[in-house]
Amino acid sequence: MCILKLPATAIDNMDRARKQCLWRGPDINKKGGNLASWNMVCKPKDKGGLGILNLRLQNDALLLKHLHSFYNKRDLPWVSLIWDKYYHRRIPHASREIGSFWWKDVLRLSTLFRGIARCTLGRGDTILFWDDLWAGSILSAKFSTLIHFAKKTRT
Repeated sequence: MCILKLPATAIDNMDRARKQCLWRGPDINKKGGNLASWNMVCKPKDKGGLGILNLRLQNDALLLKHLHSFYNKRDLPWVSLIWDKYYHRRIPHASREIGSFWWKDVLRLSTLFRGIARCTLGRGDTILFWDDLWAGSILSAKFSTLIHFAKKTRT
């Protein structure tokens, strides 16, 4: 399954149409301002909103699921293809962006993903010793003076 990351302009266009539908209804000539802020409209109903999905957040959440599959090396054809083609003996977030425009957009969320995901030690081929969360805290932040004494800080 492949989910495309929508460009900001596409999301903006969809939000514009949703706002017009919500506030103007069938009357295309109706003038006037919005009756509530869009942030309030996108809140869940139990939080005082209308429960309309925030497309940017929804899209990013779906792409984070792709990163989860990727970093856990799930048995999926696209995961194997990307690891074999671009990251053989390399860690994705430690190297420059390579790959298709879709993959580069997904990989831009890796900082967010690594901030909420905890690594478990295994072969060590998908994590960075100093910069990933695997020991309860990120070691480069906890031992900032010690990192300068390491011979090789990045892999």
